[in-house]
Amino acid sequence: MIMFRKTFANEFPQLRDEIILLGSAVGPSLVNSVDALKKHPLETSKTTIETEKRVPPKSPATENLAGVTPVVRPPSTRCVFLPEGARFEDFSDYQVNYLNYRSGWLIPNTEVWVGNELRMRINSLGCKGVEIEPTRGVIAFFGDSTTFGTNLDAWCFHVGVPGYQALNAGIEGHDLVRICARYRQLRERVVFDAVVVGGSWHNLVYNDYSERFWSGAFELLRSGDHLTALCTLPTAYNEACCARGLDDLIGGRAGGKRFSAWKSWPTTPEKTREAFEAVLRYNDFVRGYCARTGAVLIDLFEVWRPTAYDDVAYEFTDPVHARPDLYPRLGRRAYEALVSALLSRAPAPLSAASFDVPADPAVPHAGDETLSKNVYPLW
Repeated sequence: MIMFRKTFANEFPQLRDEIILLGSAVGPSLVNSVDALKKHPLETSKTTIETEKRVPPKSPATENLAGVTPVVRPPSTRCVFLPEGARFEDFSDYQVNYLNYRSGWLIPNTEVWVGNELRMRINSLGCKGVEIEPTRGVIAFFGDSTTFGTNLDAWCFHVGVPGYQALNAGIEGHDLVRICARYRQLRERVVFDAVVVGGSWHNLVYNDYSERFWSGAFELLRSGDHLTALCTLPTAYNEACCARGLDDLIGGRAGGKRFSAWKSWPTTPEKTREAFEAVLRYNDFVRGYCARTGAVLIDLFEVWRPTAYDDVAYEFTDPVHARPDLYPRLGRRAYEALVSALLSRAPAPLSAASFDVPADPAVPHAGDETLSKNVYPLW
């Protein structure tokens, strides 16, 4: 049995202290602050990893299966094959195939197949997606599961600025401390032309969610010689949810689409309002910070705002995670915010250590009717 804590806030104490110092040096916050560093109320005590559900690898070095563009993989690629129709009692039983539960980082050079379908690809940098190309600039996206996306897809893969490629450095479950640690890891190997901070739901109502902490994290993430952009958090929460709670949506009595709670966060009207107001407060801070510092604002919150209660589940699987159908619109908003600033800069050369194998330019779109529709993690 492997034990895994689903939040990592206390694993980088020196980095956390540095973030707080950076936030203190910036000056007064832009909106009213609240008490910081609350314990994660949703953390579970243990997760059981069921490895017997894996099937031994048996594929050649190249694949040309239905719906998947052929790609030559390096000899070191780690392939996990799961049987067609595999289902798991908990999402972690599937997630362990590509996420190292001891370190919290993605496992480099990993592919996960379910039957004949490629469901997950982690490149040699330990980032979701294909290898980056040496001839194109790099836009690196940092965040939690809302940046990481679903199966092979993510909204950052729909940004599409000419001459640039997306490097998806989002990891499920990461708070801002972990996001900053990941940024520091990757900038030693890749020259970023732009860094996009998708944000984290793990610094809204638990862990450190003070404005000083947010400001310090943003300062660290824009410390390099690159363009920096900050995203507001999109959400399915609206005023109708706050008035009514989420139980009717989860029970399928409104909208008709499958909808889940935000893990074990309560679904009452009172707790729904608490979460929604935390999102609004964070987003207001992001907008103010960008206006004050010159960081690029990507306002994903405004891309889709449900007004009626029955519309809440239309583009989200839960209050946090957008359905893949919304990814192109989120990517378009990011493109509109980034394109002018990026095209005025010459793409920076990549480090030679940044690429080891030829790139696979295709990003197959994974629809919502997949293994992950049945279970999705808090992060």
